[in-house]
Amino acid sequence: MNIKCVYCGYKRPILESTVNYLTEQLRSNLLDLSDTLVVVPGGRAGRRLKERLALYARDNNIVLIPPQIKTAGLFPEELYKTGYPLATQQESLLAWAEALRGLDSKSLVLLAGEGSERAGISELIPMARTVSSLWRELSGAGLDFKSAGERINALGGAPPDPRWEILEEVFSEYLSVLHKNSLEDRDLARKAALAEKNLHFDGKIVLSSVRDLTFIQKEMLRALDSPVASLVFAEESEKAGFDELGCIKPEYWAEYDLNISLDNILCAADPYDQALLAIDALQKFSSGTDCSEVIIGYTDARSFKYFDTVFNEANLKLHDPAGRPLSETRPLQLLKKLYAVSRGYRAHDIYDLVRFPEFENYLNEELALKRNAKVSVLSLLDSFQMERLQALLDEKSSFNGFAAEIVREIVSVIKELLKPFSTGKYEMAEWIPAVQELLLTIYTNPGEYEKELRAISGLCDSLAESLTGTELGGADALALIAAFSEDHSLAYDLHADDIEALGWLELQHEDVPAMIVCGLNEEYVPQSVNGDQFLTESVRKQLGLTDNERRYARDKFILASLVKSLDQIALLYCRSAFDGTPLLPSRLIAKGEGDLTARVKKLYLEELPFRVAGREEAPPELRTWEIPPAVHPAQPVSRIPVTAFRSYIECPYRFYLRHVLNLESADDTVQEMDARVFGTLGHSVLAEFGKSAAASETRYALIVEALSEILDRKFKDNFGETPLAALLIQREQLRARLKKFAAWQSMRAAEGYIIRHTEFEPEKSFTIETEKGKVEISGRIDRIDFNPETNSWQVFDYKFSESIKEPRKSHIQKGEWIDLQLPLYYWMLREAGFEGKIKTGYISPAATGKAEEICTLADWSEDELKSALELASAIVTSVLEGKFKPAAARLRFPTDFDLLFDGAGFVAEGAHGS
Repeated sequence: MNIKCVYCGYKRPILESTVNYLTEQLRSNLLDLSDTLVVVPGGRAGRRLKERLALYARDNNIVLIPPQIKTAGLFPEELYKTGYPLATQQESLLAWAEALRGLDSKSLVLLAGEGSERAGISELIPMARTVSSLWRELSGAGLDFKSAGERINALGGAPPDPRWEILEEVFSEYLSVLHKNSLEDRDLARKAALAEKNLHFDGKIVLSSVRDLTFIQKEMLRALDSPVASLVFAEESEKAGFDELGCIKPEYWAEYDLNISLDNILCAADPYDQALLAIDALQKFSSGTDCSEVIIGYTDARSFKYFDTVFNEANLKLHDPAGRPLSETRPLQLLKKLYAVSRGYRAHDIYDLVRFPEFENYLNEELALKRNAKVSVLSLLDSFQMERLQALLDEKSSFNGFAAEIVREIVSVIKELLKPFSTGKYEMAEWIPAVQELLLTIYTNPGEYEKELRAISGLCDSLAESLTGTELGGADALALIAAFSEDHSLAYDLHADDIEALGWLELQHEDVPAMIVCGLNEEYVPQSVNGDQFLTESVRKQLGLTDNERRYARDKFILASLVKSLDQIALLYCRSAFDGTPLLPSRLIAKGEGDLTARVKKLYLEELPFRVAGREEAPPELRTWEIPPAVHPAQPVSRIPVTAFRSYIECPYRFYLRHVLNLESADDTVQEMDARVFGTLGHSVLAEFGKSAAASETRYALIVEALSEILDRKFKDNFGETPLAALLIQREQLRARLKKFAAWQSMRAAEGYIIRHTEFEPEKSFTIETEKGKVEISGRIDRIDFNPETNSWQVFDYKFSESIKEPRKSHIQKGEWIDLQLPLYYWMLREAGFEGKIKTGYISPAATGKAEEICTLADWSEDELKSALELASAIVTSVLEGKFKPAAARLRFPTDFDLLFDGAGFVAEGAHGS
């Protein structure tokens, strides 16, 4: 063993220290490093080292023969030779999936869960990924499935886990699959080379701040005769924190005091504000210098997309050298969505596909050609789903209406597009032309996505080579492309004005004077991994695997080196996540210099201004959108539904959106009947019942029978043969409510009340005349009962809420009208010529309450009825004058438009809005 550690200190970046170490023996104009293997933590560090060496050679006018540069994960393959080629990651995953597929059903379910016994090879790739990762981790620690299982069972505290024996069986089959293809497993080859002492390297090995190595990697280096130099990014005074190979010792760094100044820490309210703070820090750090001198660091990969969006809004461009996963490119996303549809034409998969912009454009063009006219595909699809709530879509469905007709045509177009993938089983190579034709059918201008389409073709070619002799169905071919796209990244060119953004683990090898690190929250740094499928945290520690304690030490070392080596650094954290979930600052920044009380107050308790750096004060391009004022309609409003007066009382602007502009929201993600659809079904059942012979029946059983028959028929008419599963439950919930209604109705009929009208609309319109004009007040009354003995009328609105509704509470609060529906029904009937006493109320077949309580009447006084009519008249006047001033962002009764008001301002104040 010939190993030494070189402590480089923090005065210069580790890349610069590495170049200095490699060039310090230069004695002529030739720098020959061909006998040197440099090991770096990641691919980015390797590329930067190549660039720095090339710049050194140019600046010093020397000839450079560069060293081999390998990442920590791949360098061992330079130390031994194998009889067979090593399986690539793709080949290895396919072999694991094939081995899993060979298990009996019981074993596969025990290992991968219910449903896995029916899975094809493509659907087993995620489990293959899990097993492969477990094998590599165990193997790196010098273990295998058998030894790991034995050691875990020996720990006691739980019954033996049979999955380890199954994993042994899978591993044996995995090796068999590899050997059939003349391939060898990488990790097994390393262990064999170490055991057989078949290790050699002609030259020297330099580790450039490699923070951690596996047990097997360390043993391989220790077994070499070649000199190994480990360059450690730390002061020699900190050598107690590293082993003889320069890898961190967790126990040292766990106690290390970072002493980070509060001046370097910035707190943001949420991720949006964090991006704004990063932009602000960037402008300060780059004052007088180029933005290329500053790196943006992120601790959570999901946040890069969000940051990218906010930076773009500020006309700044982020560049991630790691590239974008091929799985996230638009052409690949399209293939995923088409595969999902091909599995069974489930409604939500089709909606997801149609909402994909490129496919929507294609679909619009296809339907326009068929119909010789443009069609609003999305709105028709949304309205169809919100009304029909289908689990599956079929081009042969029997639903009526224009929306249903368009949906059948959409399904037909999709099936035609996927037709080539339902023709049988072929080798992957034979599916490639069909995949390419499919993509080019949608992406008619391939130049726009040339890089992405070329990468997909390359992936197809490699899969075809790995799957020679294996026949697949078309859906499986698409699924495998989607599954393996996770392992491929697409690098994009760096432009002169781009700002580089790097992940947390890559920051230590950067050589810039300034850095902005975002996301220093407890959820992300130090990284914690809990809930492992096979290994608990305590078992990891017992087996010598990477655990949270080791991750904590690694992240603490990284942060210490950044703080000590950079001229300028800003450490950002959020008080809350994207969804509003509270977040804590990382414990790595919670301790530090200064008074503990002051530190806690700043980090946890300091009140932040609304929108730090704030949205209120942010430049216009960073503000949220501004809602335009209401515009006086060109045609005056001539008709207002009685139910709309509540909307105006709540918020005139929302009334304007809904009842003047006729805007409404659509949601194709619904999985059950919402309150509106549930109520509509209930209304339709009771409306038909009110016109049937059973309406006058007093026998409970016959009323229940009639209601049940109507419900089943209406349900089938509305939702067909393939409704979403939740609807079947909701149908029975409605049936239970109708039984409660039947009990009340039987008593009602016995008392002599007759259902005289259902869904009543007066022949003579009811109008309100004002100085500004007159407006028709429209409404359809659910039910009107007459009692001949008392010559009285009772007017009802059906309510299908969870609890029984009380009319007075629903119409008046704190002495003020909040709804005018029932009083206006009273005036409508008087206008229509109804004589005698008129009472209004609700019939509430609610989920709670007794049958005799479902009818509630409001005994309005004459003064109250007159005041309601006066308020309605005043609202009509305001509507005709165009007064639509917005109310508060949040209302007592939420509406579809509330999200428009979150964080929004209004363009102007004026007569018709503010």
